[in-house]
Amino acid sequence: MKSIPSLLFGSLLLATGPSMAQPPAGFMPDGIDYDRSISTPAEALGHELGQQPARYDPVIGYFTTLAEASDRVAIETLGHSIEGRPIVLLKITSPANHARLETIRTRHLAATGDESADVEKDLPAVVWLGFGVHGAEAAGLEAALPLAHHLAAGQGAAIDQMLKHSVVLIAAALNPDGHARRINDSLRFLSHTVVRNGDHAGHKLWTRQRANHYGFDLNRQWLLLAQPEPRVWVPAWHRWQPHLSADFHEMGTTSVRPSTFFFSPGDALRANRLIPEFQRPLHRRIAAYHQAVLDKRGTLYFTEEVYNSFYPGSGSGYPNLHGGIGTLFEVGTAHLVELDTPLGRWSLAENIEVHFHSALSAIAAAVELRAELADYRQRFYQDSRDRAARDPRGGFVFTSPDRTRLARFVELLRSHRIEVHRLDRDIEIDGQDFPANQAWIVALAQDHYPMVRAVFDRVTEFDKPAFADVNGWTLPLAWNLDYAAVPRGRMDNTLLGTQQGPDPTRFEPPEPANYGYVFAWDDENAPRALHRLLDAGVVARAATGPMHADTRNGPVQLGRGAVFVPLKGQTLDPARLHELVGDIGEEIEIHAVDTGRTLDEGADFGSGRAFGTLRSPRVLLLFEDGIQRFDMGHVWHLLDRVVEMPVVLKQKQRIGEIDWSRYTHIILPGGRGVGLNEAATERVRQWITGSGGTFIAIRQGAEWAQQALLDRQPQTDRTLQLTTEEKRFDYHELRLRQARDVVSGAIFASDLDLSHPLAFGYHRRMLPSHRDTALVLATPDNPVATVARYHADPLLAGYASERRRREIGGSPMLIAERLGQGSVILMADNPDFRGAWPGTRRLLLNSLFFSHLFSAPANPGGARYRP
Repeated sequence: MKSIPSLLFGSLLLATGPSMAQPPAGFMPDGIDYDRSISTPAEALGHELGQQPARYDPVIGYFTTLAEASDRVAIETLGHSIEGRPIVLLKITSPANHARLETIRTRHLAATGDESADVEKDLPAVVWLGFGVHGAEAAGLEAALPLAHHLAAGQGAAIDQMLKHSVVLIAAALNPDGHARRINDSLRFLSHTVVRNGDHAGHKLWTRQRANHYGFDLNRQWLLLAQPEPRVWVPAWHRWQPHLSADFHEMGTTSVRPSTFFFSPGDALRANRLIPEFQRPLHRRIAAYHQAVLDKRGTLYFTEEVYNSFYPGSGSGYPNLHGGIGTLFEVGTAHLVELDTPLGRWSLAENIEVHFHSALSAIAAAVELRAELADYRQRFYQDSRDRAARDPRGGFVFTSPDRTRLARFVELLRSHRIEVHRLDRDIEIDGQDFPANQAWIVALAQDHYPMVRAVFDRVTEFDKPAFADVNGWTLPLAWNLDYAAVPRGRMDNTLLGTQQGPDPTRFEPPEPANYGYVFAWDDENAPRALHRLLDAGVVARAATGPMHADTRNGPVQLGRGAVFVPLKGQTLDPARLHELVGDIGEEIEIHAVDTGRTLDEGADFGSGRAFGTLRSPRVLLLFEDGIQRFDMGHVWHLLDRVVEMPVVLKQKQRIGEIDWSRYTHIILPGGRGVGLNEAATERVRQWITGSGGTFIAIRQGAEWAQQALLDRQPQTDRTLQLTTEEKRFDYHELRLRQARDVVSGAIFASDLDLSHPLAFGYHRRMLPSHRDTALVLATPDNPVATVARYHADPLLAGYASERRRREIGGSPMLIAERLGQGSVILMADNPDFRGAWPGTRRLLLNSLFFSHLFSAPANPGGARYRP
């Protein structure tokens, strides 16, 4: 029986002494010899590729060794992951090209118009190969090793020509922490004897290993940039804007439905409409190179189905909107090392080989089609300018009362190379005012016209309503900005101000106050500021209504939720308090006040009606046992990284072990099977009613909590509904008909009760949220418990069938109920989906800081309402 030669079990794979430095036969294309002074991956790893998962440190060490040994290879550390692991970029080309690499790069970037068409054709093709964005996908990283060795050590005319006519950029690993987690898990379950049965625990860790430290899918972050890893690799990609970008993955394989190998292009009916139609013929020509290689190897494959390039925030979707071609490679996973499937035995070694050869075919295609790729790049940008000239809109204008959020949105646009200007004069559009110097404007007449539209467009019509990912991502809606399209007839250069300006996220700390300090709650940094104060033991109060404060700098209008910090009653002396407030005041505008009177009658700072005293949240976040890793990670990241609040993580199945008195809030994220058992449910109820705890439940968690804690049956309908005319249809239509009522990631509108404490900091009643379930919460009998309710027709962007819009329309998006001394808060949607929804994340933060500020109405008999 086959066993794994592994250092894990103390056996040495390689004999000591001089190495032959030759790769295995599967990694030796015909006609290529190798420089034997350059070590192979096996020598660096201590085992042959695919015999066991490769640890991350030796992988990076090998890349460094190649750069030291070969004048074809340069290595750059782009940055580091959350856990501190390096993300590197290998730049591989001929020594002659290395000598003029910066010239090649700048000339390539400049070639975006007809006048430069002849300039670019003498330049090498630029190819980006992205490896390891999903930690669970071993071959998606490890194929970079034999590829780098081949390009560094390969000898002969063919390799010389390839390197002469290409600059190959190998980015690895895009998700180091996920791969480190996979290695630890894999070695934990790796047996001396290979276990190929899919029921083995080592084959069941896909979701846990896929994401980064916080549980984010990094292959959805090219557009959103909510994590540090893409914030280092996206700028590196833009420094080159390659002709061809390839993304290497593994896809799920089960005993019921095994997967083979996929390469782009994908389903034509599900392609993003912003990609020019003239791209597909060229993409098919590139695909022919992969087909030839796979046919020769006898590899089972499929193309032009299932996968698509619709979402522009993935590694294979993003390049399509920047003048390049994005290609996706997916191979059926072997999980640990080998896996038995109905199509035969899948192995990690074989998967590494097929990705290795596909990478070479991608480079070969780019080299041989480099003139066509250069022409395509020219044509893409010219087409973008032509489409912008025909667009009935001239641009988009946007603003927000939250200067911090506005500045960060501008920074995000610039990260995508979108030109954005301060608005230089006032403009009114459809009854909405956009003041000069307080708003920003983006003109459509720019090279990155497709990207501008990807960010701002609200798409609701689709050729084929079946999606592999979200279908609505309009960023100004996600950020809850006030924005509008500027009609072409009103767009002119007088609107375009400077592209620069003072940093609105830096503030001058206040002078020492004689009475206290106050700051607005609508600033993006306000929750972190408040947490720092409460964590230091500072007494703070929140305004329950709008107010005008008489501050040291004059009258200031503040909305609901404004935080007042009195000097009286503090354990900190005034000097220490001012030092703390001054430190916080560098990132949020804080006003000094010298009087307890406000400019509003009956709303003074000492009022028990106009202000509520705040408590420091002590948060328990549940995970595992049916809770989706992504949902939990989004909440964890928000509280840990954005608010910098300590969060206790606890496995849901072990909640009975906690000291309940140590927590003010428990958060149950969404997922399948998220409910608590009967004993835990009863203990949670006791903690809420008797100890005044707040239980916050999200998505499917909210659905469970409404029934288990509030005794209300949610209204979700998961049946496949057919009309009378549809009682019989052909079997081949089944998949699309089932997909028709799936809500997989649209943007819905809700009406928000601005007077409720959970809505403090908001300025308009219409609130967009991310919707990716069909669940429908029941409307409470309590008339003030529905804090946010979906519009009758809630769809703002993305896809939702008429049936789902009808079912969800008018139902609660956010519920806040009192239960005994505590509260139950239900959120139908993820409040910070993918860490990229500043517009709704405040709902969760308000639920932490203000959950004790609302009460239930009294019934006619005088008793308090009970749900």
